[in-house]
Amino acid sequence: RSKCHTARSAYTRPIAAAMLRLVLCCLLAAGVAAKQLALRSDLSPISRVVELLQDLAKQVEADGKKEEELYETFVCWAKSITAQKTASNAAATTRIAELDTYQRTLAAGGIELTSE
Repeated sequence: RSKCHTARSAYTRPIAAAMLRLVLCCLLAAGVAAKQLALRSDLSPISRVVELLQDLAKQVEADGKKEEELYETFVCWAKSITAQKTASNAAATTRIAELDTYQRTLAAGGIELTSE
């Protein structure tokens, strides 16, 4: 697991189910299923379809895990960048306040500039 752990979103599962249905329809419509079924002539047609669907389900699950890992990596990156930018902004705000105080002191005559 990565350092940044995020909870799985509530919408991830319905999306995965929809992706599975889409993949199944595309493969069956494109004829990929027919090609794979022709290679296994010793199985019954129903067994071949069941095997194909099981293989597709495994592939969709593997793809989902890869996408989840990529998302977690992105979330970690975003959190670290946000923390860096927040720290940088805080330092810049402090520096602005210091320079503003210095400028006001100069304007009030509290500091004299000399040329050496």
